[in-house]
Amino acid sequence: MYWMVAANGLHIFWDKKTTIYVHVDPIFKGRLCGLCGNFDGDAQNDFVQKTLGTVTSALDFGNSWTADNFCPEVNATKDPCFVNPHRKPWAQRRCNILYSHVFEPCHELVDPSIYFNMCENDGCACDTGGDCECICTILAAYSYDCALSNVFPSWRTPEICPLGCDLYNAEGKCEWHYKIKGDSCLKTCQNPKGECKPFSQFEGCYPVCTESTPFFDEDAMNCTATCPCYYDNIPYHIGDPMPSPDICQSWLLNIMSLFLSILMLHVQLLMRTLFSIQLVVCILFPFALELHPINYTISYNASSRVHLLPYPYNWRRGSDVKPAVLRTCS
Repeated sequence: MYWMVAANGLHIFWDKKTTIYVHVDPIFKGRLCGLCGNFDGDAQNDFVQKTLGTVTSALDFGNSWTADNFCPEVNATKDPCFVNPHRKPWAQRRCNILYSHVFEPCHELVDPSIYFNMCENDGCACDTGGDCECICTILAAYSYDCALSNVFPSWRTPEICPLGCDLYNAEGKCEWHYKIKGDSCLKTCQNPKGECKPFSQFEGCYPVCTESTPFFDEDAMNCTATCPCYYDNIPYHIGDPMPSPDICQSWLLNIMSLFLSILMLHVQLLMRTLFSIQLVVCILFPFALELHPINYTISYNASSRVHLLPYPYNWRRGSDVKPAVLRTCS
């Protein structure tokens, strides 16, 4: 089972052991540089030294990127099968599966000899425990490259690199199963429509959801009938409190909206009955102690807006004084 981290066209897959795959979107082709290569389709020029020179040896490449100039360079290591000759027969027997009928459909697409040499080398080198894991890592890498060519060999058995998925199953459930190919159109809580996604070529443990629980919850890691809501990328299930800094403002806006809707409804009903009404509106100015009557006409039009239209008036305090509510309400 792989853990995936994705951001801005970059996808990193880790098997939580010794293997990491890095994928980038095609838009970045030929625009990258660094320790992982330049993504130009040519693997022969990926070993760029710190001095920008290109080498073919992984040893020279690694030595050029030492963080401290006082660190001694790593010398070429001896052949592990020469150092541990007793391991070579065992490693060869284990690695011969690469040439067997199990991987035969892939032989014309991916050369198995390179992987056999790596498998034999690791089989001899892993002499302090974890020897099977070293072999299985190489076999899984070859299987992955075959999957990239749309060939999916079923090579794991109870005797050869078994992979169980019971660890991911809750007690009494059997949702997780091993598959040589993932489901790229799996319905999940973050992909409820089951839109097909890339990277289905990875073998591993996958959930098998039933009709009663058709969605896979990525956060709970199980199949479910209903999915939570997401707010700021945080899942909230039914009944969960949802903190929001705008909750008071939202309630205020809702109440004001309801009040204005009711008010406009009453105004519309009134205007449909009475086309025009003369009203006397009294406005109290802060600079006067007496009331000043002003005549207004309330007119109604098809746009559901109420307009206050002032008649000619005579201000006792002078014509430069303006009423505080002389404006159009909309």
